[in-house]
Amino acid sequence: MSRRIASTSTNAPSNAPRRCSPGPRPRWRHGLAASGALALAALGLGCTLRDGPGFDPIDVVDPTVTEEEAREIGFEFDRSLQESVRVVDDPVVSGFLNDLGRSILAATPDPVFVYRFRLIDDSTLNAFAVFGGFIYFHTGTVLAAASVDELAGVMGHEIAHVRLNHHGRMQEQAQIPDLLASIGGLAGAIGTGEPGALLAAQGINVALKLRFSREFEAEADREGTRLVAAAGYDPIGISHFFERIMELKRGYPDQVPPYLFSHPDVERRIDAVAVYADGLPSREEDPLTGIDAEFREAQARLEAIVSGERTRWIDAQPSRAPARTDPLLAAARDAEARGEPAAAAALLDRAIAGAPSDPRVRFEAGELALRRAEPATAVGHLREAIRLDPTHSLVFLRLGDAYKKLGEAQLAVFAYEHAARRAGPTGTMRLRADREIEKLSFTVIEESGLADGARDGSTPFGHVVEDFPASARSLAWWARLGPRFADQPDRYTTVWRGPDGREREVPVVSARGGMAGAVLDLSEPLPGVWTVEARLDGDPIDRRGTRVGPEISGR
Repeated sequence: MSRRIASTSTNAPSNAPRRCSPGPRPRWRHGLAASGALALAALGLGCTLRDGPGFDPIDVVDPTVTEEEAREIGFEFDRSLQESVRVVDDPVVSGFLNDLGRSILAATPDPVFVYRFRLIDDSTLNAFAVFGGFIYFHTGTVLAAASVDELAGVMGHEIAHVRLNHHGRMQEQAQIPDLLASIGGLAGAIGTGEPGALLAAQGINVALKLRFSREFEAEADREGTRLVAAAGYDPIGISHFFERIMELKRGYPDQVPPYLFSHPDVERRIDAVAVYADGLPSREEDPLTGIDAEFREAQARLEAIVSGERTRWIDAQPSRAPARTDPLLAAARDAEARGEPAAAAALLDRAIAGAPSDPRVRFEAGELALRRAEPATAVGHLREAIRLDPTHSLVFLRLGDAYKKLGEAQLAVFAYEHAARRAGPTGTMRLRADREIEKLSFTVIEESGLADGARDGSTPFGHVVEDFPASARSLAWWARLGPRFADQPDRYTTVWRGPDGREREVPVVSARGGMAGAVLDLSEPLPGVWTVEARLDGDPIDRRGTRVGPEISGR
């Protein structure tokens, strides 16, 4: 069972998303950096609407939740938020933000959640984290950052708030419940654009922010600095970000969230971060390569997107060269059909060299690499295909498959979410993408084991049997399923392999209480080693082995 924690904090909107109310958008190329907005946005009203219904944050507050409940809360919060605000889903820009977050998380031991990194179209400088590892940046934050190290500092700080469970610890200390009634009342007023509601919301935001204690802020500063340094970024970046907050407050006060005006000890925290960073390795920026180049490209692309009030970059028609590539594509397919995948790959390499801007060739190369069990190679081809033409759901779906095979759950979810957005609200591809997101995001099996499947109920599901006598006439696999998967037995199956090497497929049946099981009937004793693999939609989710043997028959 998942341990209990206090909470910290797919996109098929029913209405067109609304853009958050922005102030004037100053035009900076590499100007004032983002406020890493250490906001309680799951509770505070950091993004409000003037032209439609708002999202009521009181609905997502619960003083104590399990990890699985935190995932559910974050998932539903994210769904509601995306129905209310404009989210930039350009795959290059959001891909950069996701890559940056992934690089920082790679330095952490076994993240509890599959993190998501979203970009909200709002010119104010803000970032916030909510339940279940959902982290949001305002576009103003990304556009204002002077370097990738500053943006990494903001992200590291937000990740630290989630990892250190600050929202939940505040709730445990009874620092939030007295404000909930005020927040709930404000949500409706803000949604209708009632005069004065925004000012009132700012006041609540200040109160919430000031209640983020100096202890918690210092912890997040320290942990965030450590995380970004471990990931290879300059740890002093977040200190530069704090300095830019002070500079921005003087020149563009409307672009700084209200709580930062009264935030305690910003100047002192600048000095503290310098102390935390002392002795940690710094980094030389190389704007021409790696993450620095990605950052500059994403920043320039984002500027064009927000200037055009769009959510993604609109390219001209992708460049294709059918006269050069079609014969090679056909030849590659023929070579693979003849059982010559290496020859097919060589033909596709020739097609890429002759028409590097043709996304079809990259897609074909990615699919071939997947079939050859080369997911890392497939990722490279499919990402380039998306850069050339980001309109096709199937390319994102295959990219998700490649990341899943590499064990990269966060990157796989990112790709599947883009596949779902482009697939439309219904259809097989949308269902497949949504199911993959669900499997990677939530707990499928809370606990499992083997039983003897006795019809007299002497060892029912939920009781563990380690091994079996030679006289056993049945073996049973059982599992307590996660809440999302408890009532879908048709998606499961089990495959048993006996000492004779033969495989036996047994369907799974569900019982009350979220239990599921599969009983293998043995027509005659068959001692030896048995294994069972449980599968969901064909994907292995549990594997167990046991011995049926005469040495234990006397027990």
